[in-house]
Amino acid sequence: MASGWDLFNMLDVGQYGSQLRYFCPLGQNFLDEDKVTLHAHQEMVCTWNETWVPSKDLMECVATGCMNPYMPDASTTHLISNYTVPDVELPFDSVVEYTCERGFFFDENYHMDHFLLRCTRDGTWEGTYEGKFCVRPEGNPSL
Repeated sequence: MASGWDLFNMLDVGQYGSQLRYFCPLGQNFLDEDKVTLHAHQEMVCTWNETWVPSKDLMECVATGCMNPYMPDASTTHLISNYTVPDVELPFDSVVEYTCERGFFFDENYHMDHFLLRCTRDGTWEGTYEGKFCVRPEGNPSL
């Protein structure tokens, strides 16, 4: 397996006119030096004197939303979510709601009818889903 440097040389990246395009991970964009402007990608071109323009330094990647909240397997957890499309960025303060299938209740609290996850400004989900699953009440298998 080639190292990063070997791959760099094999692709002739570093030759005059070579172009590189960088992307941040999903849910993030590059933040310009002005700390206001966001860029979906950053490009660089190798000049005749083997320097990269505009610069070989990458801007900082910052969160622009949240990706992939917990998606329960309804066949085992009996949880239903209003989030159904994976790999789509959700804006800050988006809320994903989880409920139990009809006839099921949250195991930890039969009176709870839903729980929420909220997208925070740092691109993470606030709230917990760990240990949450739905059960059919004992003695009522056909509810």
